[in-house]
Amino acid sequence: MLSKKKAKEILEEAIRTSPADETEVIINGGKTFSTRFTNNYISQNGAQKEYDITVRVAFGQQVGVAGGNIFDGDNLKQVVENACNAARHSKPDLEWTPVLAAREVPELQDAYLADTIDYTPEEKAARLAPILKRSIERGLTSAGMLVNSDNMLAVMNSQGLFGYQAWTGASFTYTAMAANQGSAWAEYHSHDMRELEIEALAEQAMERAKLAQNPVATKPGAYTVVLAPTAVIELVEFLNYLGFGGQGFHEATTFTSGKLGEQLF
Repeated sequence: MLSKKKAKEILEEAIRTSPADETEVIINGGKTFSTRFTNNYISQNGAQKEYDITVRVAFGQQVGVAGGNIFDGDNLKQVVENACNAARHSKPDLEWTPVLAAREVPELQDAYLADTIDYTPEEKAARLAPILKRSIERGLTSAGMLVNSDNMLAVMNSQGLFGYQAWTGASFTYTAMAANQGSAWAEYHSHDMRELEIEALAEQAMERAKLAQNPVATKPGAYTVVLAPTAVIELVEFLNYLGFGGQGFHEATTFTSGKLGEQLF
């Protein structure tokens, strides 16, 4: 994990390097450990570590952005230079607003759990074993992934604003496949591996996969349906991403535009 101290040092160096009127720098990334299973057997344990840096600069209203995933020494200077070159060759952004002034940015203290990031492949295999055994006994095919990760995000700008947050992540995705085109899916995310009730989630998916066998064609029309919580979350997630964004509201490309203060649902 890139510590708060180290992240601040990198951000300060990027700010010092920049000749722009305004500079904003963001670092984010972390480590991910995944245990994949398919056809009722664990097929892969993987690990990935990556950190990215994004530099945004402004000369007046000329704005440029550049990024990279290697930011030590000359590489950091190159990212800043790339952002500055992009800004100098850009048309003025008439909607550009100055970077935020310095302020205190609170940091959540209980978002990072060592027990979650230290979860081993052996521990994950032990939790998956009963699920895969049950899948075989019921004549089903199981596939999915159990993941633990740590993440961080740090931001600094030329006005003195600095913020840092680290957190852990845990997720379980599961697909159960039955004969006769029956299948079902379950998913859960948390920052705490202990909150993942993977056996209960898998059991629900197995039951739904059996019920979904032998699907029949239906005519187009309006139907009352009951959606699983995971399906509702996915719909709301896209609605939040595409419908409730500030940019879409400002550019009048979303259904919320012009309806500030109105109840829509």
